[in-house]
Parts: sequence; C-alpha cells; structure tokens
Amino acid sequence: MQRARRLYLYFVAAVSLIALGVGVSRLLMNLFQRISDALRDTHIISGDTEAFRREASLVVAIIVVALPIWLLHWWLAERATAGDDALASAERAAPERALYLSAVLFVSFFLLMTSSISFITALFHELADDRSWGTPQALPDNLALMIVSASIWVYHALVRRRDERLGAGLADSAVVPRLYLYIATVIAAVMMLSGISTLLGVTAQAVFDERPVVFGTHWWLNGLSEGVASAMVGLGLWALHMTVGNALIARPDALGEFERRSTLRRLALYVLTFIGLVVSLVFVAGAIEQALRELLDASHGPEGLAFRVVEPLLRALPFAAGWYFFGRLVIAEADRSAEAADQANVRRVYSYGVALIGLAAGAVGLAGTLAALFDRLAGAPRAIFGGDPWKNDISSMLPVALLGTAAWLWQSYRIGHWVEADPIIERANTVRRVYVYASLAGSVVAVLVSLALIIYRVLTAILNVGTESLGRELSTPGAVFLVAAAVLVYHALLLRADLGARPEAAEEGPRLILELTVPPGSDLDEVAGQIARGLPEGYHVRILNRAPRETRSERSLPQGEQRVGHAG
Repeated sequence: MQRARRLYLYFVAAVSLIALGVGVSRLLMNLFQRISDALRDTHIISGDTEAFRREASLVVAIIVVALPIWLLHWWLAERATAGDDALASAERAAPERALYLSAVLFVSFFLLMTSSISFITALFHELADDRSWGTPQALPDNLALMIVSASIWVYHALVRRRDERLGAGLADSAVVPRLYLYIATVIAAVMMLSGISTLLGVTAQAVFDERPVVFGTHWWLNGLSEGVASAMVGLGLWALHMTVGNALIARPDALGEFERRSTLRRLALYVLTFIGLVVSLVFVAGAIEQALRELLDASHGPEGLAFRVVEPLLRALPFAAGWYFFGRLVIAEADRSAEAADQANVRRVYSYGVALIGLAAGAVGLAGTLAALFDRLAGAPRAIFGGDPWKNDISSMLPVALLGTAAWLWQSYRIGHWVEADPIIERANTVRRVYVYASLAGSVVAVLVSLALIIYRVLTAILNVGTESLGRELSTPGAVFLVAAAVLVYHALLLRADLGARPEAAEEGPRLILELTVPPGSDLDEVAGQIARGLPEGYHVRILNRAPRETRSERSLPQGEQRVGHAG
C-alpha cells in the first residue's frame, strides 16, 4: 500500500515539476528577451507583440496548473517524512524517494551545466561584438534556463542532504543518490579538464600564429570562449560535488564509515584516473605522430612542425595532471584504511587497470604497425590523397604501440615484484584473475575474427573473386592474428603458472594448526608471506581466519595482542 502511494506521489510530482520548469523557463526567456531587445534598442515589428502575449498566456496557464499540483503532492510526500519515528525514517529511506531526488538532481545538473557553458560562451561573443556567431536569443534563453535549473537543483540537493543527515544515507536505496553524486563528479571533472585543454590549444595557436583555415577577425574567440566556459563551469560543479563527497567521508559516524568504504566513490576515482591516462596517451601519441610524419616526409597539415608537436603536448597536460591527482587520491584514501588487504587491493586495481589499458593500446598500435609494414612488403600501394599510405599508417600506429607497450611494461614490472614477494597471495588474487581473463577474452576474440578473415581471403583468392593482391588482403588480419596470438599465449602461460602455484588439496600432507599472536595493526598477509618464505620446499602457509581481538580465551593474553590462525 505504501509503495503504491509513493509511486503515485513521486510520479505526479516529477511530471508536474517538469511542466512547471518548462513554464517558468519559457516565461523568463520571453521576459529576458524583451529586456535584451530594449537594451539593444531593437524595434519590435508588428506581430511580435501579439506572439509574445500569446506565448505568455500559454506559459502562465501551464504554471497556474502545474504549480498547485506539484506543491500538493510534494507536501504530502514531505509530510510523511516529518518526525523521528520508524514510519518517517522508512519514508526518508524509501527507494522511490531516492530515485525521484536522484533523477531530478541529475536532469537539473545537466541542464545547469550545459546552459551555463552556453551562456558564458555567448557572453564572450557579445562582449567581443561578434555578430557572426549564434543568435541574439542565446544570452536570455540560457540565463533563464540557468536560473530555473539551479533553483531546482539547489532545493532538491538540500532535501537530500537533510534526509542523509537523518539516516537515509545508510539505507540500501542510498546507492542511487551516490550514483548521481559520482557520475556528476566524473562529468564535471572531464568538462573542466577538456576546457583547460582547449584553452592550452588556443594558446598554442596564438603563440605560433597558426590560425584556422577558415577564420575571421575573431578567429581565437570560439576556442577561448568555449575553453573558459567549460573550465569555469566544470571546475565549479566538480568542486561542489567533490566537497559533498569529502564531507561525507570526513564524518566520524556510521555514515562516514559507510562512505569511506564506498565502492562507487573508488570506482569514480578510478574512472577519472583512467580517463586522464587514456587521453594523455592519445595527445602524446599525436605529438609523436607529427614528428614521425616530418621524419618520414609523410602527409601532414599546413601548420609548422613546432605547432603540430607542441599543441597536443600542451593539451595533454591537464589530463596528465588529472591522471596523477586522482590516482594519488584513491591510493591516499586507501592508505587511511586500517585494513592492509584493502590498501593492497586498491593498488592492484590501479596497476592492473593501467596494465590492461597499456596492453590494449600496445596491441592495437603494434597490429597497425605490422599491417603497414606487410602492406609495404606486398607492394602495389593503394592510392591515397596526401602521400604514401604505409608512411601515414606507421606514423599513426607506431606511437600508440610504443606508449601502450611502455605503460604495460611499467606496471608489469611492479606487479612482478609483488608476485615475487608473495606468490601465493598475489597469484590467487581476484584482481589479477580479472586482468588475465580479460586479456585472454580479448585476444581469443581477435584471434578468431582475424583467422576467419584470413581463411576468407585465401578462399576468395583461390576462387578468383578477390579485388586486390592476396598479400595486401592478408596484411591487416595477419598482423592482428600475430599480435593477438602472442598476447593469448603469454597470458595463457601466466594463468597456467598461477594455477600451478596454488597448493592442491589432494597433494597436501598432514596439516598442523598453529596459533599466532601479532601486534595490533600488523599486515597479516605480509606476516603469512614472511613465514611461507622461511619454510622448506613443499610447505605452505595459509590464513584461515582473523580472530576478534577480544574473546573469552584471549583475556589472559598481554594487552594489545590478537590471535590469527594459520594452517601449514
């Protein structure tokens, strides 16, 4: 009964709020447009006044109908949450309420972000007296949308914070508001980094005097206005959402502890870290590509070499900074955890994630490089506008291969040290297994697809239905097959070694149960690894459980010790 009531209340509240927002936005747009026309001294032609009155009548009618409906249903929903009893707590933690608030927050956040960027962009063009861009309605329309969306967002954000303060943040339904919080954080951070990157690109254009092919008096204005708008709005919204998240993890109560262990928060930080890594690699690869094009005398744009190399490097800087900052942030938060295993898993996710990205980029770049070389060896180059095709392909793919392989080798070296230090725990870790199986799955698919294409090309050549030489037809699938097969074999051997290092129950001899006491805060996994390294060949140590610090049998122990059971 209560669920049906909530569904009705929040559905009607959402629909009426949409209508109310549209009506108020259109009313403000018309009002601001009239003010703009007056300030511009624009003469209104006959018919415009009548159209304005007609639309004003329509939006006022929408507001008059939608506002009472929303107020009534929202009042009923809020009345159910008033008080400190169990019923009020259940209403505040209801999934329907969490979904409604999260949906409203996300839609209003998105509208606020886009309208703010458009408003600032239009303001730059207006201040520069650039009449060749946009329309006169851009400023008043986006200003009205900013005011309405910001009002809706602020009110519902305050309502959600109040609900969390009263205990709704610990309910199962809290995952949806958390999802909004961290999705918005990621979007705003990416917008901020993109805006700064655009500004650095415009700076490079100005320094090297490399104007676009089609430009006017204000050739720099588009990039400058879009970069400033994206950077300012992204920074403001990112800082706001990060402040909310940081305030949650700083709380000393159960809500703070819940947030410190939040998987969604760490996932958002990982996503930002890997986005920074990928975009940085793309820009740096672009700079190396331009240098290779110059070296190989391949086709390139009309700009000078210095600009073509420096511009992508400058644009990579904010994303490289984001990669470093968010990567350090997730590790720093893990270091504050008292669980050594938790800290180790955070580092594993970071290292294996970077390794997987590097492996994918390196494999794609190497396959493209080999395909270009095979194309060259096959002869009869394809006709392409702007120069030799193999030089263009080499210039594009070789930097990706080099950077991706370097990232993979870098993290593989770190991972190898972990495996050497504690082979039993590291080889059986879930994060490692996900990495190995993901690499195997991707390479198996690539092997199957490329092998099918190779067989198809050979059969078409035998049946004389091919359109090009067999060597050229086989260059790309052959290169993909070689690289994918190498990745498949390597990770299959890696998996075999991991499985072989696991002690089999059937081969175990007699088991000896020991009891070990360690000082508080000790790294139990590291202790087990040290014991295992000191045992003769064929002996194994495994953590069976972590006993609580205070049990009846432990009261005779010295103060500050705990028991840990091991089997060997």
